[in-house]
Amino acid sequence: TTEQFQQMIIDNDLLEWQQVHLNLYGIPRQTVDQAIASGHDLTADIDVLGATYIRSLYPDNVVLIFIQPPSLTELENRMRTRGEPKHEITRRMKRVSMEMNYAQVCDYVIVNDHFDQAVTRLKTIIEQERNRHAKGQTAERHFRHVVSVVAWEDEKVLYHHQPPHFLQDEIETGELPHKAALRVTQSRLNAHLESMMLHTEGSTPHQGSFIPPTNIDVIQHEQAQQITFMYVVLLHTHIDAPPGWSWLPPEETGLPAEIIELLQPQTELTSGS
Repeated sequence: TTEQFQQMIIDNDLLEWQQVHLNLYGIPRQTVDQAIASGHDLTADIDVLGATYIRSLYPDNVVLIFIQPPSLTELENRMRTRGEPKHEITRRMKRVSMEMNYAQVCDYVIVNDHFDQAVTRLKTIIEQERNRHAKGQTAERHFRHVVSVVAWEDEKVLYHHQPPHFLQDEIETGELPHKAALRVTQSRLNAHLESMMLHTEGSTPHQGSFIPPTNIDVIQHEQAQQITFMYVVLLHTHIDAPPGWSWLPPEETGLPAEIIELLQPQTELTSGS
């Protein structure tokens, strides 16, 4: 029931949870722990942020398979066929390019074009991973999880003239990316939590254990792949730029156009507060 689910949230019994179309979805911690202890396989249909977080909690027991549509047009058609609301389709399509970047850090990619072929490919992957696990072989996975924060105040962005150009730090083990963004902003700018907020899409507050990032970037960094979660923090009180930093118009900072576009409506709503 909804009441039982909410109690599980309070008791920290869920690895992650989200509210989608007024329905609550989550992954019970006990179910996963029992499956690992008994050697049983589980599958979860989960977004890229949740997948990253769960792999950080169970690095030796998580295999990520990216299900890729044959084309963006086909993806949009499938959502329409499923009867998803127009606003949800629009929201999803805006985030597709960000999500597609994540494919390169998954263990496998399946192009979901011909259903039977995709199913066969999935079965093959499961068999390969079972055999590898039975032989005690550990996959070589090296990832560096980083949070990048775009501090936004009075239609200007805090910018450092030497890279990294925005506030940045590594995400601590077990730390949720959006909480890392708030931690970095608070510590680097000496800002109070009540004087800042994370930008989220739409007017409805996000419900779930994760606040999605504005962007995800994946690059090869030395011997590891660096996954950078970019968040925008809206500041409601003025903060002087630290030494080496400046408040600049976003067009002068090299931010992607889609991030600037996302911020424009939010700027209009918050600039007078």
